[in-house]
Amino acid sequence: MKKIILFAFLTVLLHQNTFSQLSFVEDTMHIIAHVGKDDVAHGFIVNDNASELGLKWRRMVNDLQSGTSAICDLNVCHSETTDFAEFNIDGGGTNGTMDVHFYADAYNEDTSKIEVAVFDPSDSLPSVVTAYITATLSPIALTFPSFAQAFTNETTSSSVSTITNYGSDTLTLRWTRTDFDATAGDPEICIDGNCEGVGTTSGILTLMPMDSAEISAQFTLNSAKGQSFIEIVVEDTGAPETINTTKTRYSLVTNYPTSVGSVIQNNISIYPNPARGQVFLKGDVATISNIKITNVFGQTIYNSKAVDVINIDQIDAGAYWIMITDKEQKTVVKNIQVL
Repeated sequence: MKKIILFAFLTVLLHQNTFSQLSFVEDTMHIIAHVGKDDVAHGFIVNDNASELGLKWRRMVNDLQSGTSAICDLNVCHSETTDFAEFNIDGGGTNGTMDVHFYADAYNEDTSKIEVAVFDPSDSLPSVVTAYITATLSPIALTFPSFAQAFTNETTSSSVSTITNYGSDTLTLRWTRTDFDATAGDPEICIDGNCEGVGTTSGILTLMPMDSAEISAQFTLNSAKGQSFIEIVVEDTGAPETINTTKTRYSLVTNYPTSVGSVIQNNISIYPNPARGQVFLKGDVATISNIKITNVFGQTIYNSKAVDVINIDQIDAGAYWIMITDKEQKTVVKNIQVL
């Protein structure tokens, strides 16, 4: 009789260890949230127990960088002021939803994280934990260069930037020229290589989700020294607007005579670039007679005889030109970014 009882006990125990368990379909769910929208990270918890279970969930981590959140179990959705709740889930391998809703109210590329633990109040089952992670990205990403390097012996010079729609909806954008200067060259805006003409002051750009376009400023140079620029504003034409208005300026500076076209062959290099503290010259350094650094406005901020190391620790961060002149008075101009 004792053997029968022991056998029955072991059978029940084995049955519990095999079927009495909880699990999340995924340990981590990553989504991209959008400003002003209800974005859902869908989670599913599985009850492999044969019978229905009464469970609890608890919010273990609530690290939100933007907006608010809600946790939705099988019964109801709970605001972020609720840290725990009870719910029931059917047995036999049932998948029950355990979702997190993110309501972003501002653009923020920092990661937000909500971590949820589900457990059996009777402690007969081990608890399980999953994480819901999101970043709130602006639907529009603009990376505009600060200036276009150009010389007076060139016909045209252009600087290119990329605009990307990271959102889930098609965007209709308007670009508008708000200011410009044609002292050193006539500026015009080009979309994906199609230039709009010097006299065009605005245009429409349509971007599908995850689509990109190149916006460039092209300058037709003249013989004058000085600075040209074109300033544009990019704005959303939708109602309500889903992105912030973005403004940028493309600049062109010409400070060097056409004799710069007679330059040292490309046998002198500078490194590192970008740089901080010091810049090193490599190549035919013995042929150098003078080194000059100017900013984008043509102002000289460094002037030295031949050296193979340039100290830039006193130079503010930004974009600069290094003019390297050899003993035959031939010059090469290199661009460098100071950090």
